[in-house]
Amino acid sequence: MASGDGLGEQLPKSIPKNEQVEEKMVNSVREFMQAVFEHTEARASSDRILYRGQRYSDELLPKLFRNWEGDLTILLEEEARVFSEFKTIAPFLQPSRIDTDWNWLSVGQHHGIPTRLLDWSANPLVALFFALEDDRDEASAVWCYEFTGSQLVDPADKRESPFEQGATKIFRPSAHSIRVTLQAGWHSVHRIHDDRLRPLERMSYHRKQLLKLVVPENRGSAVLAELEAMGISTLTVYPDLVSVGLNLGRQSRRRIREARAQQKF
Repeated sequence: MASGDGLGEQLPKSIPKNEQVEEKMVNSVREFMQAVFEHTEARASSDRILYRGQRYSDELLPKLFRNWEGDLTILLEEEARVFSEFKTIAPFLQPSRIDTDWNWLSVGQHHGIPTRLLDWSANPLVALFFALEDDRDEASAVWCYEFTGSQLVDPADKRESPFEQGATKIFRPSAHSIRVTLQAGWHSVHRIHDDRLRPLERMSYHRKQLLKLVVPENRGSAVLAELEAMGISTLTVYPDLVSVGLNLGRQSRRRIREARAQQKF
């Protein structure tokens, strides 16, 4: 199990070019989906491919592990404390019944607590929306990840613990919220490797299972507009009034930027 996650591999500051994850540039939704189709057709298990959208420069590292320096014992103790407090408070506010730590972690992840989970989607267009939703002036990326059958965990199995895994695992959470259902949500569960916090793309075992589809910074707004025209927007991915307000505000800022740009000519 340990060797499957690349234990013993050094974590370099920069990866040699011949060991980097394959990247493809996409400039539209059409180009993006063409790249997805080509990738799935070339893989042995197209039904085991998940997608994650984020900034181009971000690593595939859970929130709990990001920017951490110092004694990892402190980090793990804080993880246990926050998780315990969340499980104590949340039942009064959570409409569905949660009975395993896998699903409790998923609920916590979706409500902002730092966990060892990374969010993924089975829907590539949802992942593309996540990559672009902040309408940033920088490149964005969708990671495509083909997981193996041995990584798959049943979140209803109480014999397994997400905190005691010897390798990176994958699971589909229960439908504990409208969001996780609409987002076709999945999670990867990460662990500490020899007292080091390792992004997926920095481990040879996982690196060969990844593809990075890149939207350049000058195409982000246009591709996001294409998605919204297709019905992939804040309103459909985050179905609540707060998201309605955020979506309208984002659209207004984009129109203002476009109007100012036209005034310069």
